[in-house]
Amino acid sequence: MNSAGPTQLHGNFVIRTAHYWVDKGYAAVLVDAPSDRQYKPMDDYYRLGKDALADQRFVIEQVRKHFPRSKIVLLSTSRGTVTVGNVLQHAPELADLYVLTSPLSIAARGPGIANLAVPPAMQGRTLLVSNKHDACDVSRYDGGKRLAERNHLAFITEESSKGGGSPKADCGGHSPHGFLGVEDKTLNDINSWIRQKL
Repeated sequence: MNSAGPTQLHGNFVIRTAHYWVDKGYAAVLVDAPSDRQYKPMDDYYRLGKDALADQRFVIEQVRKHFPRSKIVLLSTSRGTVTVGNVLQHAPELADLYVLTSPLSIAARGPGIANLAVPPAMQGRTLLVSNKHDACDVSRYDGGKRLAERNHLAFITEESSKGGGSPKADCGGHSPHGFLGVEDKTLNDINSWIRQKL
């Protein structure tokens, strides 16, 4: 890692492309597991709970202190969409825009955000992005599309079929689930939407 963020193509979509946002003039803040959860499960039930919400509230408050005149966009992917979905549903005022990529829209290994109810005031300020070829069983394209339609959200379809090929790989960052091979297009599509809204 250097001052621009992660420098190798490791990790999930958001982590390995953080440099894109820095290059575009954004301040990118990457949030990892809280120190008291380093060796404990970060399952959906934790991510949807009050402690996770309090942690996100604290982080966002610190960001606003450092960048008081800036807008805040919460951008998440895969299981991170559960954490951000918790903020969106229960404390939507904390951010200006929300972007959920490869959302966990199918309740299979946990509730994910299958039952997410986006507050009406935030429906025009929330974007979902899904890959048509996402083979991860909890974030398939049709689930993301239904979630967006039910909540009246903007929805972007991406298409790539690189990577994956096994149950574990299909939900990893180096697969259609992580927009492998179409990172730049996906990021540009997200950035265009953000620029229209800010």
